[in-house]
Amino acid sequence: MRIVFLTDGDGSGLAHALASLLTDDDTLDVVVPVTRDHWTNGLKCCPDVDAFLALPRGAEPTFAVADELAAVGFSPSWVRPSDAEIARQIQRTELLQAGFTLGDASTAMAARVSLPFGLLPASDDRAELHVVVEEPDGRRAVHVAEYLADPPAHPPVEATIVATSWEVSAAVRDVVNRADVIVLGPSSPVLSLDPLLATPGLRDAMTAPVLEFQHDATAVLDAARDAVGVGR
Repeated sequence: MRIVFLTDGDGSGLAHALASLLTDDDTLDVVVPVTRDHWTNGLKCCPDVDAFLALPRGAEPTFAVADELAAVGFSPSWVRPSDAEIARQIQRTELLQAGFTLGDASTAMAARVSLPFGLLPASDDRAELHVVVEEPDGRRAVHVAEYLADPPAHPPVEATIVATSWEVSAAVRDVVNRADVIVLGPSSPVLSLDPLLATPGLRDAMTAPVLEFQHDATAVLDAARDAVGVGR
């Protein structure tokens, strides 16, 4: 059975739990939105991809690089990545500068940490979710990451996706089109799932049965097998 899981970084735990229940005949591919991605300090930041790439660490995260940049006023105040996050951003940026697509870079990085499932951003193109906020001097659009850093400081008016041209990647179209079942969530509808499903071309590729918002890996697998008529 081929399962495609459409989610954001919050679905990492469920993806790992689901992968642990699959047989050798099953495959799992995770597709995440790109609309929370951004370029900062010359590095490509992909928070939803990186939530799956993060290695388990016993120690508390460190922020030496971010704090040094902040001390000299080099970074915007709403950005404070950990040193481990910056390490992943450096890897990704070098791969992109070498000519790899965002999907190729994500696949390569997933292989380095031995993920037990496929991991792909929905698009190789740049598309960012911006939030229009009210401020004393009027309205302005801010990146969703800036908004989430301090929501009370930015009364939201509306959200919009900013992109010159974007579409679902060929790799994602292929895995979604070949899926036996598609699982949605758990994700924020406004911040993640709706922008993910808005990726041009993604819905057209979704021909398999769709399961929504299951939080238990066993329940997801049972529902998936029922949907495609595969024995438990």
